[in-house]
Order: sequence, then structure tokens, then C-alpha cells
Amino acid sequence: MKIGNFLIVAGLVLGSVLADQQGNNSDKISRFIYDRCRIYSTDASAYDDIKTHLGQFGDYLTYAASLLPNGKEQFCNDERPKLAHLATQLAHDVKPCLPKDEKYLPKFMVESFTSFLDFVCSQRTIENFFSTQGADCRQNLKLNQEGQQVGNCFTKLFARFDGKVRKDDLCLDLKASKKCFSEAIARSCPDFAAFESLNNRFFHAIRKPCNSAITTGFNSVVLLVAALISTKLFS
Repeated sequence: MKIGNFLIVAGLVLGSVLADQQGNNSDKISRFIYDRCRIYSTDASAYDDIKTHLGQFGDYLTYAASLLPNGKEQFCNDERPKLAHLATQLAHDVKPCLPKDEKYLPKFMVESFTSFLDFVCSQRTIENFFSTQGADCRQNLKLNQEGQQVGNCFTKLFARFDGKVRKDDLCLDLKASKKCFSEAIARSCPDFAAFESLNNRFFHAIRKPCNSAITTGFNSVVLLVAALISTKLFS
């Protein structure tokens, strides 16, 4: 079981579902960042630095995630602050490449990812996901996905990289994604309160900047987080 399955909606999206999509999403994210750096940054090496730190972040995330579930204490005590630092470093690299109306993206990346790590380390999160009933629900989700509806729950998010990335649109798409996964659980794991709770808590975590008045003007890179996970952990 790849921990990448857990990182996207607490295991509600299966690696096998997203495997065919990750290449296109990765290319879209890379092109988005490359184009922004080319147009807005006065440092020609800015994109190269981002690529380097993006790779380091993805590699370390893969390593840290491999500790779960049995190494949860080490992950939360030792690896979580290192991951948060790498995310901050990456956000710092990205900011000079963004136009004024997208300067919110780096801070959202850090705030959303940090909140996500808190979710991973919270009580009964890992335990519920890797439980026997959790495994049964994941299997049902895999068997009962209709037209890969589960795998398409994040489709609109990645589509945002085709144009201007606006906070309000992304936050609405995240809300729609939450509903999408809730419906998938209801179809495949009826009355499974634990997984519905994981779904609610996951989206509450990654949407934190959408609900925070103090971060107005600094909201939205759950996409980058999702893309990092999809690119690095579903390969």
C-alpha cells in the first residue's frame, strides 16, 4: 500500500486510479511554473532552483511517508518539521516567479501543507486509515469506482493551471472535491463513519487558508501540494 493513497484524501483516492493521470498533471504544473518564471522573474536560473528543491521535497516526502504507519512517532516528531522547512524553502523559490495577483500561492502552499501534516499526525488518523475496515473500504472504492469518478475528483483543480490561478475558484473546486469523495464513500462504504470523518478532516486541513480571514490575498496552492504528491508518490 503506497502512502500516496493516504496523502490524497486520507486514502480515498487510490494510486492505481491516479497513475494514468499523474504524467499530464506533472507536465501541466511544470509548464505553469516554467512559464511564470520566464515571464515574471528577472533571474534566469529561478526555474532551475525550483526544479532542484521540488525534487528534494518530493524525494524526502517519499522517504518520510514510507515510515507510516508503524513509524508514525518518528514521522511526526522528526520528519514533520523537516518537511515543513522544505515546503517553506520551495515556496520562497516560487514567489519571485509569480505576478502580483498570484503572490498568494506560496503562503497558501506552506499553510495548507503544514495543516495537512497536523492532520496526518492527529489522533486516530493513521490508525483508522490502515485498519481492517479501512482496507475493506479502500478495496470497495477501487472496485466500485464508476467511470473513474473517484480519480476525477481533483480534475478541476489541475485544470486551473491552464489560466489564471484565483483563490475563490480553487476553494470552490476543493469544496466540490470534498463532496465528490463523500459521494464515493457513500456508494462504496455506506454508513462507514470513520472514513467520512477522515474525508471531512482532510479537506478541513487543506482548505485552511480558504477559511482564514487573516490570509486574504495569500490563498491557493493545494494544487502544488497535490501535484507534488501525485507526481512523486504515484509513479
